[in-house]
Amino acid sequence: MTAATAATAATDTLRTAAPAAAPAPAPPGDDIRPRWGRRLQRAPGVVLGSVALLPVGAYLWVALHRLGYPFELEWLEGGAVGIVQRAAAGHGLYVQPSLHYVPWPYPPMYFWTSAAVAHVTGVGFLALRLVSFTASLATFVVIYILVRSGTSDRVAGVCAVGLYAATFRLSGAWLDLGRVDSLFLLLFLLAVLVARRARSWRGGIAVGALVFLAFFTKQTALVAALPLLGWLLLRRPRVGAAAAGATGVLVIGSTPVMNALSHGWYGYYVFDELSHQPFVAGAVAGFWTHDLWQPLGVALLLGVAGVLARLATKVSPLHGRGMLGFDLAVVLGLVVAGWVGRLHSGGWDDVLIPAAAGAALLVGHAVAALRRASPFRWRWLVTAVLAVPLVVQLDQLRYPLAAQIPTAADHRAGNQLVASLRHLPGQVIVLDHPWYATLAGKGTSAQEEAIYEVLRSGDDRGRRVLLRDLPGAVASPAVGAVVLDNGDEARGFAAVLARDFIEVPVPLVPGDALYPVTDQRVRPTLLFVRRTAPR
Repeated sequence: MTAATAATAATDTLRTAAPAAAPAPAPPGDDIRPRWGRRLQRAPGVVLGSVALLPVGAYLWVALHRLGYPFELEWLEGGAVGIVQRAAAGHGLYVQPSLHYVPWPYPPMYFWTSAAVAHVTGVGFLALRLVSFTASLATFVVIYILVRSGTSDRVAGVCAVGLYAATFRLSGAWLDLGRVDSLFLLLFLLAVLVARRARSWRGGIAVGALVFLAFFTKQTALVAALPLLGWLLLRRPRVGAAAAGATGVLVIGSTPVMNALSHGWYGYYVFDELSHQPFVAGAVAGFWTHDLWQPLGVALLLGVAGVLARLATKVSPLHGRGMLGFDLAVVLGLVVAGWVGRLHSGGWDDVLIPAAAGAALLVGHAVAALRRASPFRWRWLVTAVLAVPLVVQLDQLRYPLAAQIPTAADHRAGNQLVASLRHLPGQVIVLDHPWYATLAGKGTSAQEEAIYEVLRSGDDRGRRVLLRDLPGAVASPAVGAVVLDNGDEARGFAAVLARDFIEVPVPLVPGDALYPVTDQRVRPTLLFVRRTAPR
């Protein structure tokens, strides 16, 4: 080998063994355009997500400003506090109805949970509202996770949360109230989240357990769960069979246990009373046109566009057609649950809460599908275009924040009312607002609407018992005064009221204060004092 050949071979070896030389650093300005290009691509999504978060901020502002308000935000809240007081004391919730106590026609989960919180906070509105407010915040998180995990699109998840928060006033300004709805929805959406990922019978049992807990909070959870369980049975038979079986065993198995503990009254309140209530024929079509289409038409059209985009996509089963049936089953169940709530008399705007959540999930998936259907370089433009219908929809759902928050005058009027009740003789029956009498140290009584629910039910068992109890209970010498919102509420004891009591023309609440900020605009108005009592 010649010296030249050896030198050439050595040079080749060194070239092979040595790492490639690092490229010369680019001039300082060369990488600015790609970085700014990526930022410009993301900018419409950031703006859209920021706009969608405005309703969340509005809800937090309202809820935090009224969380500790010591009087009713809604005219039935006091009745719910009375039930929690009974649960916190360890008494049964489902008993024979009387003027002393009539439970709401709901399962016990929310009241038991609130009673556990009340052991820390004390019995009152705060315990119930803390449960509902916490559940509503957790629902925001679950809605985001459901959309984000199903689409890999954070902007879409934020849009879904924002739309749901924007429906706060549409659904009665109810999310933070001392009522069952927010906890029921959270438990059901947790069941949906577990169902989305479940692939074994163990996951199916977990789904069934969560559906049962949602039902054990509010009965319409079973309606919402039917399409979900049906999809699981068709597409994941092991999961579906376990979920449906666990739900059935827990619902059916818990009923005789609860009936045995309550001498049969659990089944009366939870199943019989609601099933015998009058049917609202106008809600058959009115729900779809008035409750759903008029306020949420833009969101529904956007949701339809998203479904079409998903049908046309060719990407992975997680992001394309594969889970479309699952998502539509969830939305269908939530919307139909709202519809069923409207079909019986007494269903107010709070029954729209699950339907609003369904619309929010539909829009979240639509935003993701429409953004994903466009080439990446044009995604920023599609996002900017999507901002138009979303902003229009959010604007249609806008509401005055101050009107949802009680005033200082309301607070003063509530304190004055409790002080006035404290000076009345004997036990005081404040029929529509019994917690006010309890605050004044004047005993407890059933809430008027709970009484009316029994009296108007087609099941005679509770009505007969209550009609026998009411006249004698009011006629008892221990009752020194009765306070009503209006004269029509003396159902079952009007004759006793006219015979033994005299109306005192005194304004219990002066001015225009102490009206609840949502639901019916009612407050204590009429005072009846026993004729033999000192004035």
